[in-house]
Amino acid sequence: MQTSPVAEGTSFKPLSRNLILSAMPKSVLEKLSGQLTKIDIAQGEVLVRSDKAIQWIYFLERGMASMNCLDMAGSPVEVGIIGREGVVGVQALLGQAKTQNTVVMQGTGDGYRIRADVLREEMWSNGTELLRPVHTFVYALLEQTTQLILCNRLHELEARLARWLLMSSDCMESRSLRLTQEYLAEMLGVGRPAVTIAAGILQRKALITYSRGQVEILNRTGLQALACECYGIIHNAYSKLYPELY
Repeated sequence: MQTSPVAEGTSFKPLSRNLILSAMPKSVLEKLSGQLTKIDIAQGEVLVRSDKAIQWIYFLERGMASMNCLDMAGSPVEVGIIGREGVVGVQALLGQAKTQNTVVMQGTGDGYRIRADVLREEMWSNGTELLRPVHTFVYALLEQTTQLILCNRLHELEARLARWLLMSSDCMESRSLRLTQEYLAEMLGVGRPAVTIAAGILQRKALITYSRGQVEILNRTGLQALACECYGIIHNAYSKLYPELY
């Protein structure tokens, strides 16, 4: 991870792509300017570790973070994704030092980070003005997570893969996604052979191209038709909360 501290005492003006960071009052941003650090985040970097103290809060400007739950064997299954609408490490802002989930960066990205204890103290001392956008994000993430639990339990793999690709494309704001078969298998909770078959079906339908870990969405309309209803449910919920993104 490459970091670049924001000079203390200067007027801090972030790119404002992260919706929580951009919603903060200018006075608060300037107060925190010496604590916020601009970062580049590598693909596969672990931002939050299961059952480890959350030391940093991350505001993604670009890219997508995957929130994963681990089974008894330690294999991850994705239960939520976080983009520039939210914050990574939100549990610490709710007064919880640890979480049972891991959060891993998917693809490269960038954003800002700040010590969790610093931001928590500032949020609790400033009342609803800072808490409101965080509460909105927690609500959105809860809606997404509960829908994904249902999706993983009830729907066929091809439909789930189509839904996942659409959600990832929305979050990354790109039709090109760097995804290995191993990663897709982990996120969908299946074996690699099953992902190979499912991706092959999508490719034969000319919905995607997939080669050497690179997925290109060719036909979003067709992909939406194949996806389960969970994509539409999640997309509609997020579009109401974040119309500037969806």
